[in-house]
Amino acid sequence: MDPVTASKYTILLCEDDWLIRSGTIDVLEEQGHTVFEAADATTALAILSERPIDVLMTDIGLPDMSGIVLANRAKAMVAGLPVVFVTGHSEVEDIQTGPAIHLVSKPYSSETLATAISLVTTGGKVCRTI
Repeated sequence: MDPVTASKYTILLCEDDWLIRSGTIDVLEEQGHTVFEAADATTALAILSERPIDVLMTDIGLPDMSGIVLANRAKAMVAGLPVVFVTGHSEVEDIQTGPAIHLVSKPYSSETLATAISLVTTGGKVCRTI
């Protein structure tokens, strides 16, 4: 079994662009994950308060608050929540990366998403790189 896609998680995806959100959901579900979706941070926080979530995947540029603020609020609700940030910008300020935080640039591939999820859920350890 491929170590990058071996574990299956419940992922909360917060992305305001419907086309990107839809495509990302398809990819994540094909990898075996369960996905809850939100088009804005307020909805994402409501979902997080109602359901157990293993990983937050969020766009940085959301309509109601930044993905960085969303992640900080989510981590206050769920200690140690792994976060994958996605962005179409080449430079991003104010993101503190670490073992449970990873930044992915758009456009991204299925393999890139699998690796990012593996990295944030295993403390930064992954058996193969892309």
